[in-house]
Amino acid sequence: MSEPKPVVAAETLRERGLSACLGAERVVLELGFGRAELLLELAEQNPGRTYLGVEVSRKRVLKAGKRAERRELRNVFMIHAPAEYVLERVLPPGVVEEVWVNCPDPWPKKRHWRRRLVQAPLLELLARALLPGALLHIATDHEGYRDWIAEVLAKQDA
Repeated sequence: MSEPKPVVAAETLRERGLSACLGAERVVLELGFGRAELLLELAEQNPGRTYLGVEVSRKRVLKAGKRAERRELRNVFMIHAPAEYVLERVLPPGVVEEVWVNCPDPWPKKRHWRRRLVQAPLLELLARALLPGALLHIATDHEGYRDWIAEVLAKQDA
């Protein structure tokens, strides 16, 4: 059997499941991995864990997949899809042990705020995918978005 490729189609993962596609029952998830520096670093530092990155840019997914192959990382996978879709339609409940959201686009203009990743509906979908006791890491370098995130999180049920 050949080694799994790092880039996985969302529908394939949905249909076949985590263990068939990734060889794991649980994952560490990064939403919006961008250039995948954090995702690849985490996978390299923690070879016993399985990492799944979700990114809306197909170009970034393909480039990150090539970097993972060059680094011979067998525990990192990437999906080209919106985070909401993956959380709602692809991942089964209770499979995510840790989540990273690292510097999502702050969409600073008020008319663009609806595009921000961290919103109540996303957090509700994320809560369904999380294992009890899972860790959520969110980082931003934008003060206004930081306040927005704190407000959205404060409104969520614990």
